[in-house]
Amino acid sequence: MRRIVLLGFPLMFTLATPARADEGLWPFDMVPKADIAKAHYYAPSDSVTQALAGQIEQATIRREVVVANYPLYGSMATSIDDSLKTVVSTNAQIAKELKLFRADYDTDHLTKAIVESYDLEDEAHRGTQRLVSYRALVQSGAVNRQAAAAADAPNLLPIP
Repeated sequence: MRRIVLLGFPLMFTLATPARADEGLWPFDMVPKADIAKAHYYAPSDSVTQALAGQIEQATIRREVVVANYPLYGSMATSIDDSLKTVVSTNAQIAKELKLFRADYDTDHLTKAIVESYDLEDEAHRGTQRLVSYRALVQSGAVNRQAAAAADAPNLLPIP
């Protein structure tokens, strides 16, 4: 068994073919369509390459927007995470009140559970609104207002 593994290891390197340096690395206006057609039996049209170039450009723009606005996005994500933790703890409190009601049939526990469920509903609605605004912010590519304000603010420190 060990000999098979040892013999297979050098064989793996002899069967591997070296990759050419020009494979797949072309500007979209200089794609070697004839080479691709010969090698893969498919010739991409200009519209296909332009559509691909457009998709890559849009992805690049979205990435730049996210990177530029990450502090704002990060704070919104933290706010949403905190909201979800509140929902989980409120849900646990409701379950606790229902368990206490099953033990002693005191309607005060049901009243507390009802009040907590209304709070849970309100928090879930606020969380939904935060998610909607977060999605809108990411999709719109809005500029980080905090960073823009900090960049525009004059320096009030005296010049030495």
